[in-house]
Amino acid sequence: MDMRDVHREDGYHLQYRHALADGELFHQRWVANDSLSAVAQTGSRRKPLRWIAELESDYFFAVVNLRGVMLVRGMVTGRTRAILPRTILIAHGASAIRALLSRGEHQQIIMAWPSRATHGLQRQWSQHVAAHASMADGYGYANCVNANFLAEAFEHLVYWTKGYSDEYYPKVQGCLHLMAGEAMTGEDHYRLTATNRADFPDAIARLVEEVQKRPSENWTLKEAAAFVGYSPFHLSRTFKNIVGYGFPEYVERRRTELAIQRILNSNKDFDTISAESGFGTSQAFREAFRQHLGLLPSEVRAFSAGEEPAMAASSTNVESGVPV
Repeated sequence: MDMRDVHREDGYHLQYRHALADGELFHQRWVANDSLSAVAQTGSRRKPLRWIAELESDYFFAVVNLRGVMLVRGMVTGRTRAILPRTILIAHGASAIRALLSRGEHQQIIMAWPSRATHGLQRQWSQHVAAHASMADGYGYANCVNANFLAEAFEHLVYWTKGYSDEYYPKVQGCLHLMAGEAMTGEDHYRLTATNRADFPDAIARLVEEVQKRPSENWTLKEAAAFVGYSPFHLSRTFKNIVGYGFPEYVERRRTELAIQRILNSNKDFDTISAESGFGTSQAFREAFRQHLGLLPSEVRAFSAGEEPAMAASSTNVESGVPV
């Protein structure tokens, strides 16, 4: 199926492999002026969707991911990264980004602004890209899950962009500067688990640390409770209240993180990766990927390898003015 032109703004051009029967995408413009454009992209996918963003040379480009999972593959290094909810991807310069949207609900804000609007940031970005091989693809990303200043800036960026007026421009620009700094210098990881351990009670923090180190072990609720000196009932209730989801789900998320890294960084077969990551069965392995990523292990590996999937007949559907 041929690439179809779907959405063009100053600074970038998006092309989608989009089968209408597999789900729709809608665009609504939030900001459009000489200094900034912002378009909300929403929709629901029954199958993964591939798209390419072709970027203009004198622009910054950003995807603020609010809902759903994206895989992004660099055109230079071929490295694949997972862009999870509450993550922002930022790129600069003439390049292209290949992405895969997962199954499920999606909500992103796609932004672009001319380099001249943030000249200092352009200079810093160019210097950093030239000095660091990890930036060879021309983009980086910032994960804003933790309850800290970065997460607050993420919330403010979304709020000021959605309800945009000219007086908000310096605020939006400041948030983008902050996110770009983190995108240049932040840790490269795939994070499906809570990480703000500084706010956890000592016992929960120790447990989280142990699971992070040894996710493939048989972490039953009873064994975890014994590790921290709680009753299973008290641990179950306390862990969910603090972390936001139950202990078994935490373990499964951590195992999925580990499995993603092994799929992307090794040629091991899925049965081996499943066993090494602590999944009891191959079916549990597949279901964890589908639940937490909206993708299957085979789809992650195929995208990382640059393989083109078989596609149905082409159709596109882009509408404006749909509430986000």
